[in-house]
This record gives sequence, structure tokens and C-alpha cells, in this order.
Amino acid sequence: MDLRAAFDVPTPAIVLAEGAFGEPGGKTAHGVALHSELFDAAAVVDSTRANTTAGDVLDAPTVADVPVVATMAEALDRAPSAEVLIIGVAPAGGTLPAAWVADIEAAVVAGCDVVSGLHVELSEDPQWQVAADEAGVELYDIRQPPAADKLRVA
Repeated sequence: MDLRAAFDVPTPAIVLAEGAFGEPGGKTAHGVALHSELFDAAAVVDSTRANTTAGDVLDAPTVADVPVVATMAEALDRAPSAEVLIIGVAPAGGTLPAAWVADIEAAVVAGCDVVSGLHVELSEDPQWQVAADEAGVELYDIRQPPAADKLRVA
């Protein structure tokens, strides 16, 4: 999957990192906040680190202006230009925690595409696909293998 073909550089993003920002399980969220050229982290959602900044949590002055907030509603309010939600945590088993469903739905309704590294493929779930279609957004499952004609063997 070539996300660079789907997004402009840099695309403003909200990063969902509930319970894991600043922890080993939040490595995708950390990478997006610190190093992404494609995505510009505009807010991080993690209620356990709310009212801080990504710079505080990661000890990185380059992201000192990225707020860490408690809720998706607050993230959408603080980052109204966000075009994408990145699920920056892969919980044990790669499943979608029930507590995240409302947050992801809120981002979709607000017009955010979703980039997911979960083992559960949102784009293959009819409910998520209907919600995305109604909102005019895309669901990108980055663990989804490429089509057979795109595979290369060295």
C-alpha cells in the first residue's frame, strides 16, 4: 500500500494512542509524531497523558506544540484541519478495543480518513465501510498484503 499516493505531504493527522503514548506499545504513534514526513501530527489522543504535549511525553522539543488530549472530541476541536486519523497503537491480539469505536466513528464523521495497523481490517467490515462511504472518507489497512501482481521476490 502506497500511502504517499493517497495523501499530500504533509497531511495533518490525529494520532490515537490511548494508554500507550510514551510507552513501548505506542511506537507507531511515536514514529508519526517524531519522524513522519507524510503526516503532520496535530494532536494525540491518550487520556492517560492528557494536558501535556508530545514534546513533554517523548522528551522531544521538535513536537512541543503537539497537544496530547483526553478525547477525540477535544482532538477534533484542537486540530480542525486534521484529514486523517492514525491508529498509533496495536493492542494485544491486534483487535479493535470497544472503547475506541466511538472515537474512530467521530473522526470518520468529521471527515478524517483512517490509517489502521490493527490486525482487524476495518475496510473489510461492512459497518465501517458504510460509515466511511457516507462520510466520503477512506479506510487504509496497512497490514493488508499487496495484490499478488504487486508482490516481488528477491
